[in-house]
Amino acid sequence: MNKKRKSHISRRDFLRLAGLTSAGAILSACQPTATESAVPTEVSPATPMPEPGTKELNMLIHSSQQVEIFQTLGDRFEADTGISLNMIEVPFADLKTRLMSELLAETGTYDLAVIPAAMLFAATPFLEDTTSLYTDELLNIIPEGALEMAKGTDNVFRGMPFDLIGPANFYRTDIYEEKGLEPPRDWDEWLNVCKQTTIEADGDQPKVWGTLIEASAKAVQPAFKLISWFYQNGGALYDAAQKPTINLDANVEALQFISDMVNVHEVAPREAPEMTYEEVHNMFIQGRGSSAINWSYMTGMADGEDSKVKGNFDVAPWPGNVKEAVLIDSWSVVIPKDSKKIEAGMEFLPYVTTEEGQWDILRIESAFLIPSYFDPNDPKVLEVSPYLGAWIEQAPYSVAQPKWEQLDSINQSISVGMNAALTGAMTAKEALDQVQEEVEALV
Repeated sequence: MNKKRKSHISRRDFLRLAGLTSAGAILSACQPTATESAVPTEVSPATPMPEPGTKELNMLIHSSQQVEIFQTLGDRFEADTGISLNMIEVPFADLKTRLMSELLAETGTYDLAVIPAAMLFAATPFLEDTTSLYTDELLNIIPEGALEMAKGTDNVFRGMPFDLIGPANFYRTDIYEEKGLEPPRDWDEWLNVCKQTTIEADGDQPKVWGTLIEASAKAVQPAFKLISWFYQNGGALYDAAQKPTINLDANVEALQFISDMVNVHEVAPREAPEMTYEEVHNMFIQGRGSSAINWSYMTGMADGEDSKVKGNFDVAPWPGNVKEAVLIDSWSVVIPKDSKKIEAGMEFLPYVTTEEGQWDILRIESAFLIPSYFDPNDPKVLEVSPYLGAWIEQAPYSVAQPKWEQLDSINQSISVGMNAALTGAMTAKEALDQVQEEVEALV
């Protein structure tokens, strides 16, 4: 058995790490994180067989479709090893507090936990090193962004990822076909297509916008998309030392372009500064948008019985500009260092990256981690997830989130800056200069 190493933390630091925020369901991984300098680590030896007598692993997980995923993976694991998974479900709002309180007390309550990247960052000192599980094959087939988000603040692998979450470009096939258009591949094409697919109101038919943009100052999700636009324009949110680079010229240009989509070209609603992702999906399924950048959850809504676009939409990769880029979120399974069943936990983790396991995840949650396991033109894939091709194509250029302690507060600040630029309260440069100052004070 691996030798246990105690990790001590002050009560003040624990309360800071365990603090919760209201990021919202889509960006639920955006929890406060701790930033430490990278240090070298030794690769641990090959994983030994599970401890004699191990019959059950206790897994902390939040109540969601993930429970069904791990029930399925757990059944296969039990059939192979005789070890069952006992899942301890909590609401997402309680997940971080429950995990951190047990880790701080070193109770050994949990042998496994299913957590988003930002919680992994916060819990880094208490999580087992999983580097030995990353074979050369895995390192070559897991997208770089997901690999980065499975590393702790010490740059050491502290879990095993099992999915990727990021937006793509939803578009109306009926409108595009009528006008002889293809999904845009860069910003120039995007603007041109949006101009052609902005349709004025006619009688009982309300106006249809070329695209739908969210820029509410009351949510963090607009920042998530704006940051992707930063990278697409050749900018960045942070540098190699994790220092903020929010007011780069390329970032200012990106924000100005998005503002112009609303205020100059008028291909997105004037109400964009008040819109969140909820307004985006509501308007899209009501037929009020020819396109929208949004997360995969909207496929189910757009295919729903109440949707006015059912059967008349598809999903394409998010159009880039200078380069292709999408900021992603990712979840991992981790092993607390205080578990008394570390070897058994290490034997379970590879089950989430097998092709069989990835198919289970796709069927249950329409999510995946390893693109090479799926051919988007395969009838079996199309039957399970007909829109998967857009996300498969985007996966190689996924961008990881920074390992910042105040990540939610920072995203909120970026959303406020975006809102200020779109309302005309500030220029794009003034807005991002102000955000840069705020973020430097938080990092």
